[in-house]
Amino acid sequence: MAQIPPATYVRRVIGPLYVAVYYRHRIVAVLTCDRVWYQPEIEALDADDPLRRFVATLCLVGREMQRGEGAEPYDERKASYYARAILMPDEDFDDLARTLDDAALARHFGVPEEEIEAKRMDRAYLGLLDR
Repeated sequence: MAQIPPATYVRRVIGPLYVAVYYRHRIVAVLTCDRVWYQPEIEALDADDPLRRFVATLCLVGREMQRGEGAEPYDERKASYYARAILMPDEDFDDLARTLDDAALARHFGVPEEEIEAKRMDRAYLGLLDR
């Protein structure tokens, strides 16, 4: 896959044709309508690596955010929330969160461990997790 353009270049050309995808306040990929460029450190990861899986899901979410009548600009917090919802379905998460620690949950769902705490906060905010 082609290398992602340098971040300084990306900032200048981001517009309707390009979407910068952020994770933890860093650009991790750039989207167009038919292509994704990962940053080299993401590209180098195995396809089933938790970080790469999460970034790939952020890209899918980012693309969906740009489509249709309800299109909206990419927002890192919203995209991360939706990525967690996709990769860690609420019912499954709630059931397993009662018995597994964060590391085991991260392995089970194939996500970065820090996303487990974020998912707990999502569920707590909604008042849906008893733990």
